[in-house]
Amino acid sequence: MKDYKPVLLIALTFSAALASSIAQAADWQVRRGHSSGSCSIQSSQSLKPLGKLLAQKPKSKDACIAARSLGSKDAANASRCFKYTPNTRRFCARRKVDLP
Repeated sequence: MKDYKPVLLIALTFSAALASSIAQAADWQVRRGHSSGSCSIQSSQSLKPLGKLLAQKPKSKDACIAARSLGSKDAANASRCFKYTPNTRRFCARRKVDLP
């Protein structure tokens, strides 16, 4: 019987390295809902990104900072955030970024 441990070890090492590089490659996006004007932060690897892309940053905290800078009191301005989803508020609060 052949010993497959070296081949298995190499395969597992390669898989872990690939998964790590994919996880590091994920950018964070600030997206504005088309009808609501609410902004959310989504991973660039989301299966179906929702809304208009306003900003993309390599780190989640940077995306929260970008979302904060995109805040606006003008609901008609589709290139800014009129409000934020509750999940996005919690997401950014965990990263020590308060949204308006």
